[in-house]
Amino acid sequence: MLKVLEFDVVVHPQLPNGVSTKPDFLASNKTGSFYVEAKVVYEKSEHERNTRKVLNYMIDDINKANIKDCFIVLKRATLLSGRQPSSNTIKKCIIKKLISLNLGSEGSEAKVKENGGFDGIPFTYEDEDIKLKLEVIPYKNYHEADSRPIGVISFGADWSTTIDDVRKAIREKGRKYGELDKPLVIALNCFGIWDVVDEKVLEILFGRIAYHVDVESEKATPFIKNDGVWAKSGNHKTQKVSSILMCYIFPSNVGKRKYCHYINPWADNKMNGFLDSLQKCVLKDNSLKYIKDDSSGNPFGLPNNWPNV
Repeated sequence: MLKVLEFDVVVHPQLPNGVSTKPDFLASNKTGSFYVEAKVVYEKSEHERNTRKVLNYMIDDINKANIKDCFIVLKRATLLSGRQPSSNTIKKCIIKKLISLNLGSEGSEAKVKENGGFDGIPFTYEDEDIKLKLEVIPYKNYHEADSRPIGVISFGADWSTTIDDVRKAIREKGRKYGELDKPLVIALNCFGIWDVVDEKVLEILFGRIAYHVDVESEKATPFIKNDGVWAKSGNHKTQKVSSILMCYIFPSNVGKRKYCHYINPWADNKMNGFLDSLQKCVLKDNSLKYIKDDSSGNPFGLPNNWPNV
């Protein structure tokens, strides 16, 4: 994108302040220059993603088992070690349990609950690597030849900590290079999180919404807590970060998804018009304004329906 916008780009430039760390890029044109740090942000932490990979491998292997007359609800899975659980051992245990239930016989079909759903038969599997909480839903002649035994995976709600993760990443990037002589732009490519124009982004930058509650009048007055990375005062100032470029871009959606350039009104080094051709969010007349509704395809000269052209 920087090259298309006619910036000269230097990779890992040496900083004049003498620190050993180097930003990802230095972008320059005839009007000046700025530093760029790029980071990919996921909906879940690296530990959560790795855990899910382990579970997915196990689930895929169990689904190869020849199990009939029921489907299995995987209610909860807890990894107890860093090792890959033995799918073969788990399959043998599940099959042994199913044989003991005498599924497929008359009267073994699942009973329908009054509030909907089926009454399952709970059981637990545990070894030194994993603990599984499962339910068997008997259903006579339920399975086709190519059906999978695990019919439902129900781990409950996953509470994302992405807001805290993004806030932490911006603060760390802002402290990484010491005093800078140029603006610092942090480009975040946010996979599977929210739209790039979202109130959650504003919470990260300016602070979370809280409420003053008057007990006598029972009125609640909203206010913004001073915990954003761009808080004008307090312990968490990150004024070395001049702007944040929020993206959600990968090859198949580069012509569709939007991005937004959030400009820090209190930055030590102002952006001074850099990247003004992009959609941006600025503080103007004591309110936030979004300027130029652009799409990520336009700087590359791609049509909005790319790659389906």
